Amino acid sequence: MSDLGSPGPRQSPDQASDVTLAYDGTAKAVAALWIWNGCVTFVTLGIFFFWAKNRMRQYLWSRFSLDGSRVEYTGTEAGLFKGFIVAFLAFLAVTMAYRFALSAVPSDSWKSASLTVGYVSLLLLLISTARYFSHRYRLNHTRWRDMSAGFGRQASVWAYGGMVVRYALLSLVTFGIAYPLGSMARRRYLWGHSQFGQTGIHCNAKVGSAWTPWLIHCAFWLALILFVVLGRFYRLATVDLLGSHLQFHFYSYGAVVLWYVVVAFLLTGAFTSLAAYRLAEFRQLIDGISNAGVTVTSALRLGPLLGRMVLVKLLYVIIIMALLLSCLVMVMTTRVTLNQLFPLFALAILAWIILDILGRLLLMHPLYRALARTIQIRGALDGGGPGLGLGPGAISVGDG
Repeated sequence: MSDLGSPGPRQSPDQASDVTLAYDGTAKAVAALWIWNGCVTFVTLGIFFFWAKNRMRQYLWSRFSLDGSRVEYTGTEAGLFKGFIVAFLAFLAVTMAYRFALSAVPSDSWKSASLTVGYVSLLLLLISTARYFSHRYRLNHTRWRDMSAGFGRQASVWAYGGMVVRYALLSLVTFGIAYPLGSMARRRYLWGHSQFGQTGIHCNAKVGSAWTPWLIHCAFWLALILFVVLGRFYRLATVDLLGSHLQFHFYSYGAVVLWYVVVAFLLTGAFTSLAAYRLAEFRQLIDGISNAGVTVTSALRLGPLLGRMVLVKLLYVIIIMALLLSCLVMVMTTRVTLNQLFPLFALAILAWIILDILGRLLLMHPLYRALARTIQIRGALDGGGPGLGLGPGAISVGDG
């Protein structure tokens, strides 16, 4: 394990001072690694994904340093692949059991509805279980100096899964508005049962300021649903457009263009506000973590990253909508087979990989630098500090 400098003498709690968190990854190295991983994953039809993910984690973890010493990730490709196989087999078993049971009861009976509810609940439990073991795997393979992180202080996967299902039901009956309560509860449980060395981590994080971007996110989706469902002019315009076999009329063409512009705007707003919510949630999580006299605060702000967020999400929306429109036009105007649509599907996958690389370069890499600049750690690093989970695996600012 390499050090950026001498660790220096350890301090007692009454001599606690600020501890430096640094990130020294370069855009060139990150771009080269992401491009290589993306290309090989595409060529191998996803088989290389686990090797790519492990290589990326090793690089990103090693670029973070705490109190002058590098953080180290010791996970393996085989470990990630094994976890995927177990999760896939569990999903396959549950799905086959559901299909078999469903075939034995009338499709319009209460038994069929009950089986479906049970199946969805089991899927939620499987997803939550996967997150539980993924968090445990990352911690168990994170080291700093000669100390390791860990997970499992009186933790129970069943208690965690039950909590996830309960909050999922709450989110369902509130049409998603209460989702942040469940999301923060999951993070509180995972980090509250984590430890570093022999010292446990305490987490009392609340949703707090993360409510604002989440409610904005919900408002964008509500506006999008209302616009699509109630957009009568769009239905008239698209029928005229596709019914005339692409012989555009000015009104119908203008209506369709306007529809796509508005939908692109609302989708971009929804995705951007979701990313803003993830950042705000992460900041709340950091502020709620403490460990044996070590306290952590975050001064991360949305403003410097907002422009990059909007650009990345807008590119995602434009590419996705262009591909969907191409499929729609081909299906509605010509008799195409699935084989004829395969090149378009391949193009969609390639576009996703390119956008993923571009999005990480424009957003994730600057975000890691911003995290290192804005997170403040105060206390004596006697085995508690680095276990606070400040590495790149602690935050996700994806599309949701």
